[in-house]
Amino acid sequence: MHWIKTFNEERLWILLRCFLALLVSVHGWHRLFDGTVLRFAENMQGQIFAGYFLVLVLQAMELFGSLLLASGLFVSILSYGFAIIYTCSIYFYHSHFGWFQSGGLQNGAEYAVCLVMCFLAVGLRYQ
Repeated sequence: MHWIKTFNEERLWILLRCFLALLVSVHGWHRLFDGTVLRFAENMQGQIFAGYFLVLVLQAMELFGSLLLASGLFVSILSYGFAIIYTCSIYFYHSHFGWFQSGGLQNGAEYAVCLVMCFLAVGLRYQ
């Protein structure tokens, strides 16, 4: 239990920041290696103006912005950017499946809402 006492608040924020960066990085790399980036871009192009461009920005944010986030650079800006991205994902994708991410219907909004709240907290902390 001694290690808990040495794990101060700043280290917890760093842990949360790095864990969030890992989650979005894995999400972006999975989409890239899975070959679904183009399909995602085409789907978004059908829903909003400049969908292809926005998917490329999203992909770059997940692949490279996550590295900057983990390293502690541009933390507030990136956190707010990720909060916007995942809020949009709730609107364009997850809300159609309901609330629950697992169980009954899958792909619901609960995980994305959790990410948004964590990114907002990190963004506020590093402002």
